[in-house]
Amino acid sequence: MGKSVEAISAVLPLRVFGAGGLYADNFGRCQILLTSLSRFAATGLFETIFVIAPPREFPYVAKFCRTWNSLPLTVINEEDLLPALRDFPKCGGWYRQQLIKLAAANLVSTEFFLTLDADVILCKPLRLENLVRSGRALLHPADRHKHTNWWEGSSQVLGVSANLSMPGMSVTPAILSQTLCQRLFSHLTERYWQHWASVLMQRTDMVWTEYTLYYLIAEHYGLLEKFHVTLPAAPGTRLLCPSNVWREADFERWDLDTCFDPTAPGFFTIMQSITRIPAREVRRQLMNYLPLHSLTP
Repeated sequence: MGKSVEAISAVLPLRVFGAGGLYADNFGRCQILLTSLSRFAATGLFETIFVIAPPREFPYVAKFCRTWNSLPLTVINEEDLLPALRDFPKCGGWYRQQLIKLAAANLVSTEFFLTLDADVILCKPLRLENLVRSGRALLHPADRHKHTNWWEGSSQVLGVSANLSMPGMSVTPAILSQTLCQRLFSHLTERYWQHWASVLMQRTDMVWTEYTLYYLIAEHYGLLEKFHVTLPAAPGTRLLCPSNVWREADFERWDLDTCFDPTAPGFFTIMQSITRIPAREVRRQLMNYLPLHSLTP
Protein backbone atom coordinates (compact mmCIF):
# COMPACT_ATOMS: atom_id res chain seq x y z
CA MET A 1 0.00 0.00 0.00
CA GLY A 2 2.88 2.36 0.65
CA LYS A 3 1.22 4.84 3.04
CA SER A 4 1.76 4.73 6.79
CA VAL A 5 -0.86 3.13 8.98
CA GLU A 6 0.60 4.47 12.22
CA ALA A 7 -2.50 6.66 12.54
CA ILE A 8 -5.79 7.18 10.76
CA SER A 9 -7.72 10.28 9.77
CA ALA A 10 -11.44 10.99 10.11
CA VAL A 11 -14.08 12.98 8.24
CA LEU A 12 -17.21 14.53 9.73
CA PRO A 13 -19.70 16.35 7.47
CA LEU A 14 -21.51 18.85 9.69
CA ARG A 15 -24.61 20.92 8.88
CA VAL A 16 -26.52 23.01 11.41
CA PHE A 17 -29.10 24.86 9.27
CA GLY A 18 -31.94 23.88 6.94
CA ALA A 19 -33.86 20.68 6.16
CA GLY A 20 -36.89 21.73 8.19
CA GLY A 21 -34.91 21.85 11.43
CA LEU A 22 -33.39 18.38 11.05
CA TYR A 23 -29.88 19.78 11.60
CA ALA A 24 -30.81 22.35 14.25
CA ASP A 25 -29.59 20.14 17.10
CA ASN A 26 -26.38 19.07 15.41
CA PHE A 27 -24.07 21.16 17.59
CA GLY A 28 -25.55 19.35 20.59
CA ARG A 29 -25.13 15.97 18.91
CA CYS A 30 -21.63 16.85 17.79
CA GLN A 31 -20.68 17.85 21.32
CA ILE A 32 -21.59 14.33 22.42
CA LEU A 33 -19.56 12.79 19.58
CA LEU A 34 -16.48 14.94 20.22
CA THR A 35 -16.68 14.36 23.96
CA SER A 36 -16.72 10.63 23.30
CA LEU A 37 -13.72 10.86 20.96
CA SER A 38 -11.81 13.00 23.43
CA ARG A 39 -12.47 10.55 26.22
CA PHE A 40 -12.03 7.19 24.50
CA ALA A 41 -9.79 7.62 21.42
CA ALA A 42 -6.15 6.85 22.12
CA THR A 43 -3.70 9.73 21.91
CA GLY A 44 -2.30 9.86 18.38
CA LEU A 45 -5.02 7.66 16.87
CA PHE A 46 -6.22 10.48 14.63
CA GLU A 47 -3.74 12.41 12.55
CA THR A 48 -6.49 14.86 11.58
CA ILE A 49 -10.26 14.96 11.96
CA PHE A 50 -11.65 16.93 9.02
CA VAL A 51 -14.94 18.68 9.79
CA ILE A 52 -16.62 19.64 6.52
CA ALA A 53 -19.20 22.46 6.55
CA PRO A 54 -21.33 24.24 3.92
CA PRO A 55 -20.06 27.74 2.99
CA ARG A 56 -22.64 29.78 4.91
CA GLU A 57 -22.24 27.61 8.00
CA PHE A 58 -18.44 27.52 7.95
CA PRO A 59 -17.91 30.43 10.44
CA TYR A 60 -20.27 28.90 13.00
CA VAL A 61 -18.75 25.43 12.68
CA ALA A 62 -15.21 26.85 12.87
CA LYS A 63 -16.08 28.75 16.07
CA PHE A 64 -17.59 25.63 17.61
CA CYS A 65 -14.56 23.50 16.73
CA ARG A 66 -12.07 26.00 18.20
CA THR A 67 -13.28 24.97 21.67
CA TRP A 68 -12.00 21.41 21.13
CA ASN A 69 -8.25 21.75 21.64
CA SER A 70 -8.05 18.13 22.77
CA LEU A 71 -8.78 16.89 19.24
CA PRO A 72 -6.92 17.52 15.95
CA LEU A 73 -9.87 19.21 14.21
CA THR A 74 -9.52 20.99 10.86
CA VAL A 75 -12.59 22.73 9.42
CA ILE A 76 -12.97 22.76 5.63
CA ASN A 77 -15.51 24.47 3.37
CA GLU A 78 -17.29 21.67 1.50
CA GLU A 79 -17.05 23.57 -1.80
CA ASP A 80 -13.30 23.96 -1.38
CA LEU A 81 -13.05 20.22 -0.84
CA LEU A 82 -15.37 19.43 -3.74
CA PRO A 83 -15.82 22.39 -6.16
CA ALA A 84 -18.20 20.28 -8.30
CA LEU A 85 -20.85 20.87 -5.61
CA ARG A 86 -21.17 24.46 -6.87
CA ASP A 87 -22.47 23.16 -10.20
CA PHE A 88 -25.25 21.14 -8.56
CA PRO A 89 -26.85 23.41 -5.92
CA LYS A 90 -30.00 21.26 -5.87
CA CYS A 91 -28.14 18.08 -5.01
CA GLY A 92 -29.78 16.94 -1.77
CA GLY A 93 -28.07 16.78 1.60
CA TRP A 94 -28.19 12.97 1.77
CA TYR A 95 -26.08 12.73 -1.38
CA ARG A 96 -23.85 15.70 -0.51
CA GLN A 97 -22.68 14.18 2.76
CA GLN A 98 -21.90 10.91 0.98
CA LEU A 99 -19.83 12.71 -1.64
CA ILE A 100 -17.99 14.57 1.10
CA LYS A 101 -17.07 11.34 2.86
CA LEU A 102 -15.63 9.90 -0.34
CA ALA A 103 -13.86 13.15 -1.29
CA ALA A 104 -12.04 13.15 2.06
CA ALA A 105 -9.68 10.70 0.36
CA ASN A 106 -8.23 13.76 -1.38
CA LEU A 107 -7.50 15.41 1.99
CA VAL A 108 -6.00 12.66 4.09
CA SER A 109 -2.35 11.64 4.17
CA THR A 110 -3.10 8.34 5.93
CA GLU A 111 -4.11 5.17 4.10
CA PHE A 112 -7.27 4.76 6.16
CA PHE A 113 -9.85 7.24 7.39
CA LEU A 114 -12.91 6.90 9.58
CA THR A 115 -16.24 8.32 8.45
CA LEU A 116 -18.41 9.98 11.11
CA ASP A 117 -21.75 11.72 11.50
CA ALA A 118 -22.87 13.95 14.36
CA ASP A 119 -25.12 11.16 15.66
CA VAL A 120 -22.27 8.66 16.18
CA ILE A 121 -20.91 8.03 19.70
CA LEU A 122 -17.67 6.26 20.61
CA CYS A 123 -18.39 4.27 23.75
CA LYS A 124 -15.23 2.43 24.76
CA PRO A 125 -11.43 2.84 24.52
CA LEU A 126 -10.23 2.75 20.93
CA ARG A 127 -6.70 2.17 19.69
CA LEU A 128 -5.28 1.82 16.20
CA GLU A 129 -4.84 -1.93 16.55
CA ASN A 130 -8.59 -2.24 17.13
CA LEU A 131 -9.23 -0.81 13.67
CA VAL A 132 -6.22 -1.75 11.53
CA ARG A 133 -4.64 -5.20 11.65
CA SER A 134 -1.53 -6.08 9.65
CA GLY A 135 -2.20 -3.15 7.33
CA ARG A 136 -5.88 -3.99 6.76
CA ALA A 137 -8.82 -2.07 8.20
CA LEU A 138 -11.81 -3.57 9.95
CA LEU A 139 -14.96 -3.66 7.83
CA HIS A 140 -18.40 -4.14 9.37
CA PRO A 141 -20.45 -6.36 7.04
CA ALA A 142 -24.15 -6.10 6.22
CA ASP A 143 -26.59 -8.10 4.12
CA ARG A 144 -27.01 -6.60 0.64
CA HIS A 145 -30.68 -7.61 0.64
CA LYS A 146 -31.39 -5.07 3.39
CA HIS A 147 -31.08 -2.21 0.89
CA THR A 148 -31.18 -3.92 -2.48
CA ASN A 149 -31.87 -0.65 -4.32
CA TRP A 150 -28.60 0.86 -3.05
CA TRP A 151 -26.55 -2.04 -4.40
CA GLU A 152 -28.43 -2.17 -7.70
CA GLY A 153 -28.20 1.59 -8.18
CA SER A 154 -24.46 1.62 -7.52
CA SER A 155 -23.89 -1.36 -9.80
CA GLN A 156 -25.68 0.48 -12.63
CA VAL A 157 -23.55 3.59 -12.16
CA LEU A 158 -20.34 1.56 -12.08
CA GLY A 159 -21.25 -0.97 -14.76
CA VAL A 160 -20.42 -3.92 -12.49
CA SER A 161 -22.44 -6.77 -10.99
CA ALA A 162 -24.49 -6.09 -7.84
CA ASN A 163 -23.70 -9.60 -6.51
CA LEU A 164 -26.75 -9.50 -4.22
CA SER A 165 -26.04 -12.94 -2.78
CA MET A 166 -22.68 -11.80 -1.35
CA PRO A 167 -22.02 -9.95 1.94
CA GLY A 168 -21.81 -6.16 1.81
CA MET A 169 -20.78 -3.44 4.25
CA SER A 170 -22.64 -1.43 6.85
CA VAL A 171 -23.17 2.33 7.11
CA THR A 172 -21.37 5.12 9.01
CA PRO A 173 -19.13 4.79 10.94
CA ALA A 174 -16.89 3.00 8.46
CA ILE A 175 -13.18 2.85 7.69
CA LEU A 176 -12.27 3.64 4.10
CA SER A 177 -9.02 3.24 2.20
CA GLN A 178 -7.67 6.28 0.37
CA THR A 179 -6.31 3.98 -2.32
CA LEU A 180 -9.67 2.31 -2.93
CA CYS A 181 -11.48 5.67 -3.02
CA GLN A 182 -9.01 6.88 -5.64
CA ARG A 183 -9.65 3.70 -7.64
CA LEU A 184 -13.38 4.49 -7.50
CA PHE A 185 -12.76 8.04 -8.73
CA SER A 186 -10.62 6.79 -11.60
CA HIS A 187 -13.18 4.18 -12.60
CA LEU A 188 -15.99 6.74 -12.79
CA THR A 189 -13.87 9.31 -14.62
CA GLU A 190 -12.68 6.79 -17.20
CA ARG A 191 -16.18 5.37 -17.69
CA TYR A 192 -17.93 8.73 -18.22
CA TRP A 193 -15.11 11.16 -19.10
CA GLN A 194 -16.30 13.53 -16.40
CA HIS A 195 -15.27 14.41 -12.86
CA TRP A 196 -16.37 11.53 -10.63
CA ALA A 197 -18.53 13.73 -8.37
CA SER A 198 -20.32 15.28 -11.34
CA VAL A 199 -21.04 11.78 -12.63
CA LEU A 200 -22.68 10.83 -9.35
CA MET A 201 -24.66 14.06 -8.92
CA GLN A 202 -26.17 13.56 -12.37
CA ARG A 203 -27.32 10.06 -11.45
CA THR A 204 -29.11 10.40 -8.13
CA ASP A 205 -32.14 8.68 -9.69
CA MET A 206 -30.13 5.44 -9.44
CA VAL A 207 -29.99 5.66 -5.62
CA TRP A 208 -26.29 4.97 -5.15
CA THR A 209 -24.55 5.25 -1.77
CA GLU A 210 -20.94 5.91 -0.88
CA TYR A 211 -20.36 2.52 0.75
CA THR A 212 -22.05 0.41 -1.93
CA LEU A 213 -19.97 2.21 -4.57
CA TYR A 214 -16.82 1.72 -2.52
CA TYR A 215 -17.43 -1.96 -1.76
CA LEU A 216 -18.43 -2.88 -5.30
CA ILE A 217 -15.36 -1.22 -6.79
CA ALA A 218 -13.07 -2.99 -4.28
CA GLU A 219 -14.75 -6.27 -5.14
CA HIS A 220 -14.64 -5.62 -8.89
CA TYR A 221 -10.87 -5.06 -8.85
CA GLY A 222 -10.17 -7.88 -6.41
CA LEU A 223 -8.81 -5.52 -3.75
CA LEU A 224 -11.22 -6.00 -0.86
CA GLU A 225 -9.12 -8.50 1.08
CA LYS A 226 -5.94 -6.52 0.44
CA PHE A 227 -7.28 -3.49 2.32
CA HIS A 228 -9.92 -4.86 4.69
CA VAL A 229 -10.45 -7.49 7.37
CA THR A 230 -14.05 -8.69 7.48
CA LEU A 231 -15.62 -9.98 10.67
CA PRO A 232 -15.22 -13.71 10.02
CA ALA A 233 -11.47 -13.06 9.94
CA ALA A 234 -11.65 -10.98 13.13
CA PRO A 235 -13.93 -12.85 15.57
CA GLY A 236 -15.25 -10.88 18.52
CA THR A 237 -14.67 -7.47 16.97
CA ARG A 238 -17.13 -5.13 15.32
CA LEU A 239 -17.39 -1.41 14.64
CA LEU A 240 -21.02 -1.06 15.69
CA CYS A 241 -22.46 -1.97 19.06
CA PRO A 242 -25.41 -4.39 18.97
CA SER A 243 -27.64 -1.71 20.54
CA ASN A 244 -28.39 1.43 18.51
CA VAL A 245 -31.22 3.92 18.11
CA TRP A 246 -32.37 3.65 14.48
CA ARG A 247 -35.95 4.80 15.18
CA GLU A 248 -37.67 6.60 18.05
CA ALA A 249 -39.01 3.38 19.56
CA ASP A 250 -35.42 2.14 20.09
CA PHE A 251 -34.58 4.99 22.47
CA GLU A 252 -36.13 3.42 25.59
CA ARG A 253 -34.48 0.08 24.76
CA TRP A 254 -31.01 1.59 24.19
CA ASP A 255 -28.68 -0.71 26.14
CA LEU A 256 -25.98 1.73 27.19
CA ASP A 257 -24.60 -0.56 29.89
CA THR A 258 -23.55 -2.99 27.17
CA CYS A 259 -22.44 -0.27 24.74
CA PHE A 260 -20.05 1.24 27.30
CA ASP A 261 -18.85 -2.10 28.64
CA PRO A 262 -15.21 -2.36 27.47
CA THR A 263 -15.48 -6.16 27.35
CA ALA A 264 -18.54 -6.15 25.05
CA PRO A 265 -18.27 -6.08 21.24
CA GLY A 266 -18.66 -2.87 19.27
CA PHE A 267 -16.96 0.52 19.56
CA PHE A 268 -19.62 2.92 18.28
CA THR A 269 -23.32 3.33 18.92
CA ILE A 270 -25.71 5.28 16.69
CA MET A 271 -28.31 7.75 17.97
CA GLN A 272 -30.02 8.52 14.64
CA SER A 273 -30.67 12.23 14.13
CA ILE A 274 -33.69 11.49 11.92
CA THR A 275 -35.53 10.37 15.06
CA ARG A 276 -35.45 14.09 16.04
CA ILE A 277 -34.95 13.10 19.67
CA PRO A 278 -33.50 16.30 21.21
CA ALA A 279 -29.82 16.27 22.12
CA ARG A 280 -30.75 17.25 25.69
CA GLU A 281 -32.67 13.97 26.01
CA VAL A 282 -29.71 12.04 24.66
CA ARG A 283 -27.42 13.85 27.11
CA ARG A 284 -29.73 12.83 29.94
CA GLN A 285 -29.48 9.18 28.91
CA LEU A 286 -25.69 9.43 28.72
CA MET A 287 -25.07 11.33 31.95
CA ASN A 288 -23.74 8.25 33.76
CA TYR A 289 -21.41 7.31 30.90
CA LEU A 290 -19.89 10.51 29.46
CA PRO A 291 -18.70 13.71 31.23
CA LEU A 292 -20.91 16.05 29.17
CA HIS A 293 -21.01 19.74 30.03
CA SER A 294 -23.31 22.54 28.95
CA LEU A 295 -22.94 23.41 25.29
CA THR A 296 -21.32 26.77 24.59
CA PRO A 297 -22.44 28.02 21.14
